[in-house]
Amino acid sequence: MFLFFAVIAAALAIAVLIGGDVRRLSQLRLRHLELLLAAFAVKISVGLLGTTHAQAAINAARPLNAIGAVLLLAVVWFNRRIPGAILFGAGLTLNLIVILAFGGRIRCTWRCSSPRVSGSSAMFLPSPASPDTPRWSASATS
Repeated sequence: MFLFFAVIAAALAIAVLIGGDVRRLSQLRLRHLELLLAAFAVKISVGLLGTTHAQAAINAARPLNAIGAVLLLAVVWFNRRIPGAILFGAGLTLNLIVILAFGGRIRCTWRCSSPRVSGSSAMFLPSPASPDTPRWSASATS
């Protein structure tokens, strides 16, 4: 969740640094804002359910993760006239494919995303979440 807000803050800072005006965001007219708010609520609930580490909560979060991605895609579709929306939608579609392929979650470990680990060795790192259950990174095939 922190990463989400950090990316937004960085994007705003870069926009200002290259001569953009943050006040122009008020001129942006989003259609179906209720879907966007629902998607954020679903994504926040997924994050909160994931922090409990209870199996029932994690099982409940998996379909919610896909639902949140579909809601975001719907918002992009209704606002496809906005420059960059189609590109954003393409990225969301790829995320949704990964979420569905891995049963409602994106499987990647902190070690896998570390800048110290790169290349093909990253796909063989077990997840530190549970030492007795083998879990593999997003690039593993089994």
